[in-house]
Amino acid sequence: MIDAPFTLAEAEAAGLKQSHLWNRSKILGVSRGLYRPSDWDFELSAAARSLSAASPGAWISHVTAARLYGASLPP
Repeated sequence: MIDAPFTLAEAEAAGLKQSHLWNRSKILGVSRGLYRPSDWDFELSAAARSLSAASPGAWISHVTAARLYGASLPP
C-alpha cells in the first residue's frame, strides 16, 4: 500500500486497481487524479510532491516554498 498522497499513474504503477481507489475506508480522493491514504498524517513535502505530479507545469511558491526550504517566516 502507498503511504503518502499519490496520482492515478502512481497507483497503477504500484499495482493498485481502480476498485481499491473506491474503497473510502482506506483511500480518499483529494482532487481529480489525486488520492491519499485515509490514515495519512499531513506532511508538507509529500503533499507538494503529489500536487506537482498531478498538475504538470505547476510550481510551489511563496509561503509553501519558504516552509519547504525551512526559511523563517514572520508570525
